[in-house]
Amino acid sequence: MTLAISPDGEAGSLVIKQDARLYQLLLDANTSAELPVSKKRNYYVHVINGELEIDGDLITPGDGAKIEHVNSLVMIAQQKAVKELVFDLP
Repeated sequence: MTLAISPDGEAGSLVIKQDARLYQLLLDANTSAELPVSKKRNYYVHVINGELEIDGDLITPGDGAKIEHVNSLVMIAQQKAVKELVFDLP
């Protein structure tokens, strides 16, 4: 997972003057990733390529999922590699 945009330029990311972060995630087929989350934040996942499972729901290219009030965010690539964007919002 690569941090692309953040309020403070963390990890070499672009700076945005907002309380938001944008991550790019590339997952190989049949692998998973977990994003550290806060119940006080909202998350939006947008799938660009591949199929992704989040909490039992299948998300396909062009689909998005709004995720709120969670303790963890586990994303599981299905039979093809996945390219996705994850937005961390207030």
